[in-house]
Amino acid sequence: MLVAVALAATAAVAAVMIATLGGPGGDTGGGPTAGPTVAGTSRPPSGAGSNGPNATPPPGSRNETGFAWTPPKGWTRSAKSPSNVHYHSPDGQQEIAASYALVRGGDLLAQWQQAEQGSQDVPGYRKERLERTTFQDRPAIIWEYFFTQDGRSWRARQLGFNAGGKSYQVNIWYAADTRTEALRAYERVTDSFTPL
Repeated sequence: MLVAVALAATAAVAAVMIATLGGPGGDTGGGPTAGPTVAGTSRPPSGAGSNGPNATPPPGSRNETGFAWTPPKGWTRSAKSPSNVHYHSPDGQQEIAASYALVRGGDLLAQWQQAEQGSQDVPGYRKERLERTTFQDRPAIIWEYFFTQDGRSWRARQLGFNAGGKSYQVNIWYAADTRTEALRAYERVTDSFTPL
């Protein structure tokens, strides 16, 4: 599990972003065109259609309040609230979370850029990218960054998009030396993610 200071810092950033996600009528406010799909984001799984509000989750998915997904086997679940669910790897080196809030107005990227400015106090914080992308054929935002925990390098990837009147995030925080394994687990989770 993440150390309290780093978890509080990243949770605070995530909370700010959840509170500010959105655009009118489910639009991310991403402007007239969304950017290309960026490495680290995904298309809908085969047979899942648009993964819209009436999509059918893949077989074996876990239904949460507002979304379904297939979390990694053997990881520990903790629900911060019905709309904010986290899974922790057995070794405590990775944490995957999904959450949602009601859609709010404004440009999603501008809101995330504003939230990013508040992360400058996170120990060892360094932005890798914060940009528009697509996720499941929807405009989305991806934010990747580094931070330090107990003198060790950690990384994060946060993905946000709107669907069915809700603003969703699917996030991972992981020890930097577990990158390959962590991103493999994250990609399986995002491939299965279905807004409900």
